[in-house]
Amino acid sequence: DEIEDNNVAGFTDKTLELLLDASAEFDIKILVQIPAYQSRTNQTIYKDIKYLHSKYFSHPSYMKIDNKPVVIIYDPHEVTNLYKSFIFLKEENISCFFIASVVEKYHVATAYEDGFNSVFTYFASEASTWCSNISNWKLLKKDCKERGIGFIPTVGPGYNDQKIERWNREKVRNREAGNYYERMWKAAIKTNPSIVVINSFNHWFEGTQIEPALE
Repeated sequence: DEIEDNNVAGFTDKTLELLLDASAEFDIKILVQIPAYQSRTNQTIYKDIKYLHSKYFSHPSYMKIDNKPVVIIYDPHEVTNLYKSFIFLKEENISCFFIASVVEKYHVATAYEDGFNSVFTYFASEASTWCSNISNWKLLKKDCKERGIGFIPTVGPGYNDQKIERWNREKVRNREAGNYYERMWKAAIKTNPSIVVINSFNHWFEGTQIEPALE
């Protein structure tokens, strides 16, 4: 496994175990997003999900939709023949609810063909991508509905990652004293979604935290 090869799995496992156990007290559900990582392929993702299945999917605090454990895959359009991973998993009776992040309009078709159940727009920086442009959400929702997959809009209170990307001014989105966040929520609600992603908190270094954050 890529994570285990880099000696990170121990820390990740301990953190996830603590989150799952602690979340029960607050009736919160936890899920995993598989990020982009070096040498990521359909085979490594297949192994990742088998590992999650063996360790976490049965935990009562792991999030499920339609009684299936939810797994988000970031930028799956960058993975060749990803659909094969899903086929192999089904052959082993591992059934998940897969959510794909999408950037360009055609990524919805790619996600559908790979076998995803839903897509989400991911970025809190409004209009930084075609799919994160709220003026395109009505069309995106229609496209998803016609293909029989879910559409999940992503909202955020603002965006400023210049602390880590010093010259990345074009993606900065001013908070507008809360108006930016409200506008994104209104656009999300207009799509009549069953799920909305709030891209915040973990990305405090990108200026997306709702409340003030301390290092």
